[in-house]
Amino acid sequence: MGTRIVDFHGQAQVRGFDFRGLWANASIDDAVAFNVKNNLTGSKGLAEKMEGGYVMFGYNLLSQTSDIGGPVFTPYVKFERVDTQAKMPVGYSRSLSTLNNWRTIGFEFKPIPNVVVKVDYMKNTNDANSGLDQFNVALGYGF
Repeated sequence: MGTRIVDFHGQAQVRGFDFRGLWANASIDDAVAFNVKNNLTGSKGLAEKMEGGYVMFGYNLLSQTSDIGGPVFTPYVKFERVDTQAKMPVGYSRSLSTLNNWRTIGFEFKPIPNVVVKVDYMKNTNDANSGLDQFNVALGYGF
């Protein structure tokens, strides 16, 4: 079973503004054979195509006051859309819960360049009304 994944992504940081985006597409050859072998029927089947992406916008509030390498405080918004059943094989149906949209609002704080603390709230919606909202706190270290 062959799989192809294509993505396009980019990032720009200009005068305190931070823009990021990504789009990805996955195609799976012979998803029907996989579904038959694993007894997957209806909306439980593996899709022939999956796709999704996000765009994010932020602004470093400390960009005009701190030196390069100084602390960073960036509130941001992020919009994501992921469809894990973008195209189903003939004879299979889509699940209402597989096309998800997330709207995220949060901030990241970098007291030093290699350490980040992120806090955000994600609102998740889909046609099945089964999306789970979440509040996240993360600590990261780059080495």
